[in-house]
Amino acid sequence: MTSPATSPATSPAFAVVVFTAHPEPTPEPTPGPTSTAGSAAHAYIKVDGREAFLKSIDPFLNRDHVRQLVACFTPDFIDQAKTKYGSHLMFVGVKVATGSNVFDQLASAMTRLLPEITHVIVHDGARCAVPSIDIDQLLEAGLKHDAVALTSPVNSQVIEFDIDHPDQPVRTLHASGLRHLLFPQVYSRQVFAEVCSSRTFPSLGQLKLLEGHPLNVRLNHPDEAALVKSVIQLLPKPKSTGPISPFEEAQW
Repeated sequence: MTSPATSPATSPAFAVVVFTAHPEPTPEPTPGPTSTAGSAAHAYIKVDGREAFLKSIDPFLNRDHVRQLVACFTPDFIDQAKTKYGSHLMFVGVKVATGSNVFDQLASAMTRLLPEITHVIVHDGARCAVPSIDIDQLLEAGLKHDAVALTSPVNSQVIEFDIDHPDQPVRTLHASGLRHLLFPQVYSRQVFAEVCSSRTFPSLGQLKLLEGHPLNVRLNHPDEAALVKSVIQLLPKPKSTGPISPFEEAQW
């Protein structure tokens, strides 16, 4: 699916929707602050003293064309989220949506989109290690294609198991033929509406795939927090738009 997402007369306006439910339909139970089978627990794991979902929002702050930010929470955590994070979210202009699973959360966010929004960036709140350069290329490609996703290489062989019999291996898959499909992803507003109504993410045939950074990793367990912190420190830093030193600002 490839088409100009905006006409020349239309200024692009992106909304960022950060979901906290697990992107897979049947996540493994994980200890966390929600009782919904651990579905949102990963997004609340603290990395360097702050919850992952908060750090996942950070790369989108103060960006050109990003007009709206929406954070999604499960119904049993929404009141606690407003109490615990409400002042911070309000300070950076984040709206709040709720839903028991990822598609309920996205549909709830859909009802909160501003009329001028032309594109929606969908991001996993448990993925807080995303380099700025990946977001830059995602936003650029989103102006040319209706659905865009990042990928990264698989660096080791993986074993496929029978979905109904997790203890029965089916085959070994070689890394050279595999890639990770990553978040964030960006959709035109129309495609995002279709995702919400169909309750399925775009198929591979719909997606424009981009080469993403291999350090874009998902936080799946509290024991990985230190590793993810180290990964964030290794990510390429965004180009500075201000003076490198105070002496550069006022030269005479």
